[in-house]
Amino acid sequence: MPPLKHNKVLNSLESKGFVVEHRNHIWLTLYVDGRRSPIRTCVSHSSREIGSPLQSKMSRQLGISIGELRDLVECPLSGSEYVSRLRQRGAI
Repeated sequence: MPPLKHNKVLNSLESKGFVVEHRNHIWLTLYVDGRRSPIRTCVSHSSREIGSPLQSKMSRQLGISIGELRDLVECPLSGSEYVSRLRQRGAI
């Protein structure tokens, strides 16, 4: 699977309801209806691309498949559709 650009992942997730926190890594936490959800993931400050192993880990943390993660980043999957899928799966 081709790598994802670090900045594209951050910008896309932030535009879909994730809040970014800069600590030892960059943490992304999903907020739904103004409330913090249990859905969160992180990326390193130093990485420029996110390869397959990290994409796999991120997709598990976000409660979706790798394909859905790529759709979330590339924008065919909207933030509201993503939240709807999480609710259907009982993740939030």
